[in-house]
Amino acid sequence: MLPSPARLQELRNPRTAALIWVAIALLVRLAYLWEASQSSVLFWHPSLDEREMQIAAEGLLSGRGFGPEPLFKAPLYPLFLSGVIAVAGDAWPFWTRLLQHLGGTALVALTFDLSRRLAGPRRGVAAGHVAAGLLALNGPLIRLEGSLLLDFPFTLMVTATVWAVVRERTARGASTRLQWALAAGALAALAWLLRPTITVLLPVLTASLLLARGNGTRSSMGRAKRGQGLRLALAFSLAPALAFGAVFVRNQMVGREGMILPWQGGYNLYEANRLGANGRYLLQTRFANSETGNPTRALAEQGFREAVARGEAVAASQGTFAAINSYWTGKALREIREAPSRWGALMLRKLVYLASDREIYNVEVYEVQRSLSPILSRLPVTFGWVLPLALLSLFALPRTPKRRRGSAALVWCAAGTLALAIALYYASGRLRMPLLPLLAALGGAGAASLLPLRASRRSVDPQRVVAAIAVSLGLVAALGDWWGVRSESLAHVEYARLSRAAYAADRFDLALSYADRAEAASPGYPTLPALRGQAFFGMQQYPAAAKAFREATAAIPNDPVAPYNLGSILHLQLGQPQPALAAYREALRRDSSYHRAAWSAAMVAVQLGRTTEAAQLLQGHLPTKLDERTPRPLLTSLAALHLARQEDRQARDVLDLVRKGGGPDALAAAQSDLRSVGL
Repeated sequence: MLPSPARLQELRNPRTAALIWVAIALLVRLAYLWEASQSSVLFWHPSLDEREMQIAAEGLLSGRGFGPEPLFKAPLYPLFLSGVIAVAGDAWPFWTRLLQHLGGTALVALTFDLSRRLAGPRRGVAAGHVAAGLLALNGPLIRLEGSLLLDFPFTLMVTATVWAVVRERTARGASTRLQWALAAGALAALAWLLRPTITVLLPVLTASLLLARGNGTRSSMGRAKRGQGLRLALAFSLAPALAFGAVFVRNQMVGREGMILPWQGGYNLYEANRLGANGRYLLQTRFANSETGNPTRALAEQGFREAVARGEAVAASQGTFAAINSYWTGKALREIREAPSRWGALMLRKLVYLASDREIYNVEVYEVQRSLSPILSRLPVTFGWVLPLALLSLFALPRTPKRRRGSAALVWCAAGTLALAIALYYASGRLRMPLLPLLAALGGAGAASLLPLRASRRSVDPQRVVAAIAVSLGLVAALGDWWGVRSESLAHVEYARLSRAAYAADRFDLALSYADRAEAASPGYPTLPALRGQAFFGMQQYPAAAKAFREATAAIPNDPVAPYNLGSILHLQLGQPQPALAAYREALRRDSSYHRAAWSAAMVAVQLGRTTEAAQLLQGHLPTKLDERTPRPLLTSLAALHLARQEDRQARDVLDLVRKGGGPDALAAAQSDLRSVGL
């Protein structure tokens, strides 16, 4: 049955149309939130960058703040996360995601209104329908809203900033325009505190406010317009300037270095543009050894120390973190200057990747998440739908009325500036997401430009021919397998991450299933034996776990964790102290600073009656002072050594520290460990 004329008229009402899409967006997001909370092993067990954000938020709640140094990353998202944790308690993963999905619903409404204003009064509602649909049913966007990362909040704030500037351009009355400029500045400050990528966009938006009211004449009217533009630009700049100042003062007072931008930027700039960079994702091979979930900071500091040792950098007595950032920034710029043609080709490749319909791996593989989610698998819209439609608006610009042409050009400038800033770093799916709402708004206006307002007498409409060419170019850019980006398979990486998360959730059979899927996706993947070993251990199949960790020890020659896990199983579950000691020693050979392996090896040496060897193993792995904060495994090993030497008083002193630090339960656990080695 066709809709009635009254129903069609309702769909042409801007408010009704926007509310329809808000309702659709909200229902889809709530359904996905419920599904993920019930079925996804990642929902309650953050990993990688999400785990890093959780640790930062917990540090704030514990009173540690951001640490005693300048900010490594932008501060707003951990602050937001800590607030949710403080209010919601253990349910914070659910409530954080709910708030972000509500933000996604608001983003749909913002984009509807932005596209409507770009298209004009006669085509505006049609443009809004298209733009809102591109976001309301966009699977990758909804998945990002469900991630405990700053990327979606940043996307929301950037879009809201551009929307507020466009609202200022279309507002009437000096007071109203000033209010919109102030609002845009406040939103820009929030975006900057989430991710400083917006820094390059701030001059563009400031210039649009400064120049939009000036006409370059010498008349009094021209001077008044120029004065109004200056007031708007200053109003917009107020909140970002306050944000800059707050970060500067905090870094100066806490870290004694008045840095404005986080000191992570230099290292990321180098990794994204160095010789051998592929433009898709940062190859981080030491996730397993990182206690923070993201090893970037440790790698930046380690690389700087090695450069100092080689004489390539100078370790300053003051300004250490500024020196680290400066070193990596300088190294990146040298790489670019020394091979400009290589870097130009890399940037071109990144820009092509930005246009791809493929959600390029950075934190997770979207194709795998989509295959595991009945909701995502039914959502049709991806980035490849958006770019071709956005190009329509670019070709429609010459025929756009002058008043709206400036707004459309502004949105294109904002999207282009952000695209260049993103491409300078990593051209990945989640990092390019701020482009999506802006391009969707342009896409809605572009699609609406094809609607005939009057019957055309031409047999061939040139605008439609140009539109067909534009859509074709967009489809080629989005769907082409450029440099293998569409044919590249990284499903095994995602299945491996899911296996680790399932193990953390005590779902060991599922952990083994994901490890098997990773093997099917990429036979011979080196970390798979360790994943199987974890799963078998959780299932209490200890011989199978030991066999898997032997394979893992051989598969990854530099990994100390696999031999340590093997030693632990041989020692504690299978009662084989001699091979357990050999496995612990192998872990120490691979990483001489692996304290836990040394403590465990000393316990086994005591069990074998080798007290001298046990004492040697503990050398270099003891703190300068023992107290109740000393790790219990170390105290237990020391107590075992004292008891084996019949030093009962020293053993009692050490066990007393265990009791003070962890109470009766910790003492009982330590005594159980001592009995396991015959003491």
